[in-house]
Amino acid sequence: MAFLTIDIGNTRLKWALYEGAEPGANLMEHGAEFLENIDRLAEGAWADLPPPRGMLGCVVAGEAVRRRVEAQMEIWDIVPNWVVPQAAEAGVKNGYDFPGRLGADRWVAVIGARHRLLRRGQTGPLVVVMVGTAVTVEAVDAEGQFLGGSYFARARHHAEGLGVRHLGAACADGRGRDLSHQHQRRVDQWRHFCHCGGRPPHGGASA
Repeated sequence: MAFLTIDIGNTRLKWALYEGAEPGANLMEHGAEFLENIDRLAEGAWADLPPPRGMLGCVVAGEAVRRRVEAQMEIWDIVPNWVVPQAAEAGVKNGYDFPGRLGADRWVAVIGARHRLLRRGQTGPLVVVMVGTAVTVEAVDAEGQFLGGSYFARARHHAEGLGVRHLGAACADGRGRDLSHQHQRRVDQWRHFCHCGGRPPHGGASA
């Protein structure tokens, strides 16, 4: 049973078709489209795919983009299933006071990273980094409590400076967890290291 996964970011749609919905299923096909081109998917990249029998997706680009993608999926007999962050799911607890405010892509990434670690027989805290239109850095403790994280706007989208905003969460004990203590100098070093080919903070080769 082919299973389709979709990640709709702020710039591109990424998709992958697997042989099944279970972890470790073989990848059959995958691709990406800029959002301005997603109205061509049904007649283009998706036209000759084996019809999926299920679908799971996350979207941060808004309802209008989601509806455009659903229109392309009408070539198949499937019901779109979009991720909505919950207070707790799959062994991970969402520390947000309002769980739905956490981006679906971040929620999926945190859950996936934790389960990948557990499948290896490993336990402990972890940091999840996603690099797309922006960079997000998330933290999860050893018990599966999502602690929040930080957001770094990518330099090429903010030529006049790096926008940083705190994405910390109020945890179950009621205390805020601030994970954005970096001094501005460290923020600038991160920006140059990750995006502009700058030198790492302590020397070494360029990124």
